[in-house]
Amino acid sequence: MSSLSWVRAAAAVLALVSAAPRSAQACGGFFCSNVPVDQTGERVLFAVDKASVTAHIQILYTGEAEKFAWVLPLPTEPTDIGVGTDLVFRKLEQATDPQFQLNWANTPNCYPPYWGFAEDAAAGGGPPNAGGPKSGGVEILLQKEVGPFDATVLKGTTADSGEAVFEWLNKNGYVQPPQSKDLVNTYVAENHVFVAVKLQKDQKVGDIQPLVLKFPFPGSCVPLRLTSIAATQDMDVWVYMLGQHRAVPMNFFHVEINEAKLSWLTVGYQGRPTNYKEIATDAVDLASGRGFLTEYAGDTIGMPEAIWTEGIYNLELFAQKKTPWDFYAEMMNQGMTQLNSVQLQNVIRAHIPMPKSVKDKGISEQQFYSSLQTYKTELAGQPFDPIAFVKDLETKFFAPLKEASKLFASHRMLTRMYTIISPSEMARDPIFLFNPDLPNVSNLHKAVGKAICAEGKTQPDKVEITLGDGTKLVYKGPFQGWNGIDSKPPVAENDAQLGGAAKTVAVMDTQGDPEIIAAGPNIAAEKAKVQEAEKLLAQITIATLIVNHNASPGVTAPTKSATSGTGSGCQSGRTMGFGGVATLLLVGFGAMALRRRLSR
Repeated sequence: MSSLSWVRAAAAVLALVSAAPRSAQACGGFFCSNVPVDQTGERVLFAVDKASVTAHIQILYTGEAEKFAWVLPLPTEPTDIGVGTDLVFRKLEQATDPQFQLNWANTPNCYPPYWGFAEDAAAGGGPPNAGGPKSGGVEILLQKEVGPFDATVLKGTTADSGEAVFEWLNKNGYVQPPQSKDLVNTYVAENHVFVAVKLQKDQKVGDIQPLVLKFPFPGSCVPLRLTSIAATQDMDVWVYMLGQHRAVPMNFFHVEINEAKLSWLTVGYQGRPTNYKEIATDAVDLASGRGFLTEYAGDTIGMPEAIWTEGIYNLELFAQKKTPWDFYAEMMNQGMTQLNSVQLQNVIRAHIPMPKSVKDKGISEQQFYSSLQTYKTELAGQPFDPIAFVKDLETKFFAPLKEASKLFASHRMLTRMYTIISPSEMARDPIFLFNPDLPNVSNLHKAVGKAICAEGKTQPDKVEITLGDGTKLVYKGPFQGWNGIDSKPPVAENDAQLGGAAKTVAVMDTQGDPEIIAAGPNIAAEKAKVQEAEKLLAQITIATLIVNHNASPGVTAPTKSATSGTGSGCQSGRTMGFGGVATLLLVGFGAMALRRRLSR
């Protein structure tokens, strides 16, 4: 069984405030049922430096540990492989999640309806050993232990050795489903290398950590084609990019959501209207199912400190706690419940497992960990090693957080992009570069609500909401029967005039403004233009991109090799030499050809 899900990426702002033990224990501390700690979807963070990329990738897997195998194709050979922590991804998500703020105008004696909260419907090592052993069309570039994993980097010796690579993976414990064979063949033909990981013996699924890879630029490309084998319908994909400028999709459309179609009166606890994913999905569908929204683009000021502050935890105090209940209480006293995550829960389970006698009584995990002292007798029969516990915290959480903090300190801009995509739409791999000419994108969206009451009444029979661009949404009462959870959200009276789910569908480049393909209330009628642009976007690969650190903005004449390729996405090809990333130039038949075609 193969896990081909990746991603959940890195860095930002969660105040590490000391948690009061009593309030923390009320919901089980690290095992609070009301805290969402296990989230699905594909997430990756790319940090692009002068000539290299660091990628943080979260591997999402459920199943038996001995059947875990994960294979990642890369356009270039990695120079380093390590492990990270899912806490980086959790913090990044919390800092950049879209937030929708509805401020109510002062209307004396006419009160806004009480909506309550609705349920959110969305929901290290050295360099590779080049020239390693070759056998039957397969070249092994690197084999090493990486955290809980055995990792192998390999490639096909020729463009037609995909079958040999596929057979080698299956014979060596990196079992791939039969339906991935053709895709492996394609990636081998495109000169990819493969990073294959499996859990070491005696490791459990709970020991899986995010993978951290470093490799030469270009490499900011998500291999969705292989992901499609295990993907679900309408799968969420988030791509975070650190660089010096705002990041953009190069071979996918850029989609701007129509905020007038969002349910502003039913914002869920995650800060988004309850129909956010529905509208985002419809917007991406208007872009042939291959488009990214930019949910945030801004500077990284404050993020390094938010990820890690030196001295925030006193490890000596942890090591002094000789009993599991005292150690656990110290974790809460030092505010570590704010770091709640699936990976941290698994570490706690490993060092303070529930005794079988407790499980046999039907005690829930939340009950057990919320009052460990109650089970002193049962726990006394189990060994407890505080030093080993501290070491696990250091290696699996604190050290990766420190490294991530340094990563954010060395980059000026963070961009968060989001799409919803199904397996049938994963025909190519999205590529991302940077555009210094584009503005920031705030994740805070504001609107003003006004309650309108009939004469002599205090409950509104109408509500008006004015968006930031001046658009007015008008809702007609009565509102009392809607409870925010079991009922459908109100629909604006003027909904038919508000247009479709997408405000714009555009093509991005590494300079200048977006090329708008379709826009306005009748955007669905522009399907032919979108389809024409889609054909051209499908031809763009990494082999059509060139980086020139010192060049002025413009277009470099393509070489023969730069314009060759199958148009599937993360293709390495044989491009010209790469320098820095201060200026990113698109060459060949990519975006410039698209602009010429669309301007006719």
